[in-house]
Amino acid sequence: MLWNFTQRGPGEDADLTQGKQLLAAAREAWGPGVIRRLLVDRGFVDGAWVSEIKAGGIDVVIGLRSDMDLYEDMMGLTRLPGTKWLPATAPKLHRKPLPKRHLCHLTDLDTWSSCTAPLQGIVIRDTYPDRVEYQCLVTTDLTLTPRQIHAYSRDRWAIEESFMDLTLYWGLDHLGSCRLTVATAQMHFIFLAYTLLHLFAHQQRLASGAQTPTPRLLPGREITAYWGDHYAVLLPSQLISIILDNYQAWLANRDQLIAALRYCEGLPPPASSPTPACTPGASCWRPFVTWLPTWSTSWCSTSPRAS
Repeated sequence: MLWNFTQRGPGEDADLTQGKQLLAAAREAWGPGVIRRLLVDRGFVDGAWVSEIKAGGIDVVIGLRSDMDLYEDMMGLTRLPGTKWLPATAPKLHRKPLPKRHLCHLTDLDTWSSCTAPLQGIVIRDTYPDRVEYQCLVTTDLTLTPRQIHAYSRDRWAIEESFMDLTLYWGLDHLGSCRLTVATAQMHFIFLAYTLLHLFAHQQRLASGAQTPTPRLLPGREITAYWGDHYAVLLPSQLISIILDNYQAWLANRDQLIAALRYCEGLPPPASSPTPACTPGASCWRPFVTWLPTWSTSWCSTSPRAS
């Protein structure tokens, strides 16, 4: 994820305006050749900008608005005799039933007057039991096959899912301060943590050769246990395994453990439980962490100890 904070004035709230500033900042920071392909939606339709991006070595995959001449031309070409439609994977929609999806590949598209870059594209046809819906996509990359163009258009939805994660689970829309500098810093570190966590997960997946989908990375899904100058990051399933493997020892220390947990949560201990004579996170956790070194080899050292 790449982000850029800008000072917006009147008329500068549009996606296209902000997108141009973001891409310019990225190209300045990274230099030429790093960004090879840009996946954008209809909010970024600007033929001159697409031509400029292509001249700078970046290919674009973009959807068209239904009021564009090129959109009408592409729809007209699909009605010519002999038009071929290729079957494609249906969209992942919550509503049922899913449509039957087909693609029509079109080349030599030149009726986008403000775009001087050569274009090819696809028309997506979704057939529902009661209606038919269409989308038109074009790209400046003339080497892509119809299914590759379609695949790139589907990849763009990962951007929407990222913002959903950041909003629902990472507190992006719950900024505690009204001061611009503090709110900006909070957003910066949210984006930074989210990006680094996904990079780490990607590297771990490549190193392990895992083919299964990566679970959604959410703050709070993992549990961090500290002991001395070491820590371990555990998934809920790993924590439950530790508890079940040492059930008798946990049961013998039940009252102390419950009291320690409630104390760390800022809650008063139950009347029947002894008040822990320790500070939160200290020896109250001894019954929990003493089994971790024998169970897990994934301990990491930290100095000074994080909190």
